[in-house]
Amino acid sequence: MNIQSKNNFLWFRDKEDRRRALRVSVGLDGKLRLGKPLRQLLPAYILVGFDPRAKALAIADGHGAGIGWPKCGTLTLQALSAQISSTGLRLPVSFHLTRDEQTGYFLGRVIPRGLRGGEAGGQYDMEQLMVLYQHILEKAVHS
Repeated sequence: MNIQSKNNFLWFRDKEDRRRALRVSVGLDGKLRLGKPLRQLLPAYILVGFDPRAKALAIADGHGAGIGWPKCGTLTLQALSAQISSTGLRLPVSFHLTRDEQTGYFLGRVIPRGLRGGEAGGQYDMEQLMVLYQHILEKAVHS
């Protein structure tokens, strides 16, 4: 039996390196921490934005103005921490970023927090998920 005639395989030859993911974290201490792979792509001056409704982070080219970030990649942004906390999300929180081709911005979505410990069995923090997906729950309940 010819296996290729029945299946249409997509072959994956390259190993993914999760350490290369574009990430940002915001801590309880009011610090924004830019991951090393992201720092390699950023211009010297950036603008940082947050959409509380979508719970999305944006980093844009400051075009010579804005925040000049240090080489260590740690910035003090107390107002950002406060804004994120006001949405109901508990800090620290991490974002996975992708580059938006239309705007050139790096747009970030919250990386759901997994529970720690052997009992968790790969489960996520339900409190965080409720905050992140509240808009979906409201639509489902009111439908």
